[in-house]
Amino acid sequence: MAGESLRPFQFSMWNNIISNVSTKKDYNVNLIIKLINEKKLHPKWNQALNIVENPKNDITKGATHYYAFKGVNRIKPPSFTNNWKQTTVIGNHKFGIV
Repeated sequence: MAGESLRPFQFSMWNNIISNVSTKKDYNVNLIIKLINEKKLHPKWNQALNIVENPKNDITKGATHYYAFKGVNRIKPPSFTNNWKQTTVIGNHKFGIV
């Protein structure tokens, strides 16, 4: 999971830290730890941690793919959306099954 979530441009919060990453040896672990420690100060950190540690249901409704369709990180619909079944919208992201 960590490798997938740290893949470049997978999650916008990592973009400044992993923009030049192409292999595992390229990761700057100290910068990643620093960012995580900063995020731990967010008032919703414990709530988010609880969701991850105690999943009650799949709020993406089985989605295998997603993309930002609005907001500052919005992108045009990726090619995988041509044949997908959209399952839900959460915030600025559309989720679906390919």
